[in-house]
Amino acid sequence: MERPIHVLVVDDDPLMRKLLTALIRQHEFQVTHAGDGIAALGLIQAGQEVDLIISDWEMPGITGVELCRAVRQTHLPNYIHFILLTARQQQDDFIAAIEAGTDNFLLKPISPPILKARL
Repeated sequence: MERPIHVLVVDDDPLMRKLLTALIRQHEFQVTHAGDGIAALGLIQAGQEVDLIISDWEMPGITGVELCRAVRQTHLPNYIHFILLTARQQQDDFIAAIEAGTDNFLLKPISPPILKARL
C-alpha cells in the first residue's frame, strides 16, 4: 500500500488554514498545518513527512518566499513541491518567487477546481 501524499498548509490566517485543510482532505491527502513559516520550517527540520507545501506569501516572521528558499537550502531526503498562495500579480514578484524555488502559484481567492488541478 502506498503512503498517502502529505501536504503542509502554512498560513497565518486560521480561517484560510481551515478552508485549505478541508479542501485538500476532500482529495484524500493527509494535511498538517502551521501558523507561520518559522513553525513550518521547524516541522520540516524535525523530520515531518511532507510532499507538498502550500504557503501564504505574506506572513509575519518569514514570508512564504523566504520559507521556500529555506526549504530548498535544507538537505532533505526527498523533494518537497512548493505552491505559493498569493494575491500578488506583478511579474517581478513571480520571478523572485521562482528564483527562490517555488514550483507553482495559487491566486487568491482560492478556486477549488484550480486547487484540485494543482494537487
